[in-house]
Amino acid sequence: MRAETVRDETMSKTIRRLSIGLVLCLIPHVSSLIPLLSAKGPGTDSAQYLKLGTGARPIAMGEAFVAVADDSNAVLWNTGGLGFLKQKEFTAMHMEYLENIRLSGLSYVHPTHMWGTFAANFSYLYTNSIERTVLRNDIPEGFEKKGSFGVSAKTAILTYGRVVSGGKDNETKTLGVGMGARFIQETLDSYNATAFAVDFGALYKYSHRIRFGLTLQNLGSRLKFVRENESLPLVLRAGVGGTEFKDRFNYSLELYSPRDSGIEIHSGAEFWILKLLAPRVGWRFRNIYRDNTLNTISAITGGIGLRLFNYQVDYGFVPFGEVGNTHRISITGRF
Repeated sequence: MRAETVRDETMSKTIRRLSIGLVLCLIPHVSSLIPLLSAKGPGTDSAQYLKLGTGARPIAMGEAFVAVADDSNAVLWNTGGLGFLKQKEFTAMHMEYLENIRLSGLSYVHPTHMWGTFAANFSYLYTNSIERTVLRNDIPEGFEKKGSFGVSAKTAILTYGRVVSGGKDNETKTLGVGMGARFIQETLDSYNATAFAVDFGALYKYSHRIRFGLTLQNLGSRLKFVRENESLPLVLRAGVGGTEFKDRFNYSLELYSPRDSGIEIHSGAEFWILKLLAPRVGWRFRNIYRDNTLNTISAITGGIGLRLFNYQVDYGFVPFGEVGNTHRISITGRF
């Protein structure tokens, strides 16, 4: 028994040292990412759906989740939080977006005693009944309607996270790091395009009340349709989060910097009532639209969470005024 314990501790130390070594090797190259994050202009990157928030809870909290990342949403928001999870979790999510765009996804998190936490997500975005127009009589005499077509996108990501300093149960000066490998496939009518990308994340628990998060997402290849190819929407997130009132009140403030648009500041909070019900609210400081009314409305997010035994149902809502409203709902189970 003693020999087995020593072997486990030796293996754990080896993995921890390798993880720390990987982080130290990446630090000198961070400055080289600055040119990649220079703004190119809204919509100049492809696969914009990768920037859509996919979790009901993070969306309701203003998309300020990089310094929270304490559940299975960490798969897509900050892989650095995966190493702190102690239970197996799954989350099934569905989103109703604008213009009949829908997205469904499934995440699974599997913590281990020695090897850290492994996780995966599969998401499917789709919309149908897009009107097809073609040249009339194959010559430039105008256009005519000819049926319809659909657009879809599939993404799959395998992730890994581990606590590399302190311990999973230690709430002071503890660092978790993680990374993910993502496969992307888009379908436009009868045409397909594929790409690969990686995510990097870190979550640092300065104390039980304060934590910091950092993640770089969608660093990878380009999507190519026929002759044109475009880069993926590279995103940098950095934030600070905290908890008060015996972990019932959680809040977060985040700097969100996508390469193809300006910097935004996201904020959000939730308050658990008897650890059963959690109203949530968020605000995103941004300047996307010239219409100040729409800009203000779309900055607001809200939602609610309900816990029952080992299950949790979350709902997130973002209004866009006359353009429409977006809804996300998810079910999480822990075992």
